[in-house]
Amino acid sequence: MRVRRREFLATAASAFGAGTLGLLPTGGLAQGVGSGSAGPGLVLLFWNGTNFVPAANVAPAILNSDEVNVRIEGFGNSPSIAAIDVQMPGGVFEAFTAKPQGQKAVAFPAPVATPLGLSLRITDGDTLTPLALHADSTPGPKLAFGTYLLTDARVAAGQFVLTASPDAPIVTLDGQPAAFPYVLITLSE
Repeated sequence: MRVRRREFLATAASAFGAGTLGLLPTGGLAQGVGSGSAGPGLVLLFWNGTNFVPAANVAPAILNSDEVNVRIEGFGNSPSIAAIDVQMPGGVFEAFTAKPQGQKAVAFPAPVATPLGLSLRITDGDTLTPLALHADSTPGPKLAFGTYLLTDARVAAGQFVLTASPDAPIVTLDGQPAAFPYVLITLSE
């Protein structure tokens, strides 16, 4: 009998404790705080095809695999987002470092463990902010296929839309490129 890795990890995390398996970041449970908050000073929104909504208000994706494809792309230099790491079983994958030290975009597959979902760690150089995209109905941001906008909490992202432009994917309602730093996180099957 074969057990899917996602189901094994969920069962193992429950039986042995997620921290023991290395599924959670050091420092505690990874989860967003509030409806659109991604931690102190950050907001995580999801593009629903019409506008950006708090990532907690999205229905979780139905996963047909034990992993998702992740693309992280940075625009501008945010003082709140220096790096984004992905918590993997057994360790941390240093996925994205913001410019000027890192690349503008990275893409990779990442494992998903129910109910933990996809656990990210956002750092600003000194502060680590854990953030989980939940694969179930757990309160907080949900793991869904599409594009997330991670930016400073002071940005009124409801005034912006997602475009297909590779140079300025976020624009104001009148078509002007967004003048604030942000990171796009796109998840696909």
